[in-house]
Amino acid sequence: MSAPKPFRRPVFGQPRCYSGIAMKKQDIAQRIARQSHVSRAAAADRVDRVVNQILADLRRGRKTSLPGLGTFSQDGDGCALFERDGSDDDTSQD
Repeated sequence: MSAPKPFRRPVFGQPRCYSGIAMKKQDIAQRIARQSHVSRAAAADRVDRVVNQILADLRRGRKTSLPGLGTFSQDGDGCALFERDGSDDDTSQD
């Protein structure tokens, strides 16, 4: 079985639709608010800070890792790449 292909998105271009991406930013913020017992506004602010930091790192040519999810990087054409971690089935916390 081959590794999943990373999806590509222009860092500074118009957003594109990708199949398989089910959550929007407000959905993530709502889940964070519920699980962290903070307001939706505070959770949305946290999500915005993370997204802005990822974009800033990509603009500087740096990779950004989200432990347990994957790594964002940028290819030579200025497109953002996301590669999932290979440990999707490992949920143990040693």
